[in-house]
Amino acid sequence: MIVDFHSHILPGIDDGSKNVEMSIEMLRKISEYHVDVQILTPHFYAHKNSFESYLKKREEAFNALKEGLKNVDYEVPKIYLGAEVAYFSNIKNADALNQLTINNSKVLLLEMPFYKWDQSVIDNVAYLIEVRHFTIIIAHLERYFSLGHTTKKYIKQLLELPVYVQINAESVNDRSILKMFNNGTAHILGSDTHNLDKRPPNLDKGRSCIQNKLGDKVLDKIDEVSLELLGEIDHEV
Repeated sequence: MIVDFHSHILPGIDDGSKNVEMSIEMLRKISEYHVDVQILTPHFYAHKNSFESYLKKREEAFNALKEGLKNVDYEVPKIYLGAEVAYFSNIKNADALNQLTINNSKVLLLEMPFYKWDQSVIDNVAYLIEVRHFTIIIAHLERYFSLGHTTKKYIKQLLELPVYVQINAESVNDRSILKMFNNGTAHILGSDTHNLDKRPPNLDKGRSCIQNKLGDKVLDKIDEVSLELLGEIDHEV
């Protein structure tokens, strides 16, 4: 089961696809790479959007995409709607967070802060897991490694929590990232695709790199974890 857990394919809602036509072409590329499940995760920023306005805009974009896909000449991957939720200070108390999970499950794709972390960041994530019982996927963990020595300490604490770590496909040729997949610290892949040129669908390249450098066993483990998560997202799986 090949799953892309992170993408910005919904048209006109964030800095991803600009229109339905682009979204359809992005999904055409994805179908060529034999992706079985594509999860749509447009950005949610609490300081920019109210939950109500975001959800309305997301639903409109999703409906427009589904309408555009009715007459395509390729097999569309199974699509799930979610969000890439950027961390915000009161996230643990946000009741509407339940509406930003993947397919109305308890699985949430969480983008961590790009500023200096402190203990409250880890405590809030722990609260989401332990008290509110979310299954947390950490979006593109590798992008936080450059935040400095202090943040690295908190990243270590984050990885001690029962979280799933998603890595962007473009990053897997890095030796330290390959090591994370090899030792089970990293779990799943995402393309984080935004368009057709600068940030195109590329899950196939990430999977090929892992297969070539780490072997089928590690790639199979990624697919096993993906299926495990899909079991939480869709009980029909």
